[in-house]
Amino acid sequence: GSSRMRRDRSAKLICAGCDVRMECADYAVRAREPYGVWGGLSEEERRSIRRQRAAIQRASRQQLTAI
Repeated sequence: GSSRMRRDRSAKLICAGCDVRMECADYAVRAREPYGVWGGLSEEERRSIRRQRAAIQRASRQQLTAI
């Protein structure tokens, strides 16, 4: 709901000024962190990144097997 959007927005503002934002986001995606904003990314954004990475890996494997 709207309260969650406000919380996410507030957390993302804090993340925006953090020196380790990229490392935090990377960790959260790799560790499949299920809750909260990590490195400026919400749960949905991290899931989207994981799906994109998985699709790239599948495509890469398909190309290798086609050789």
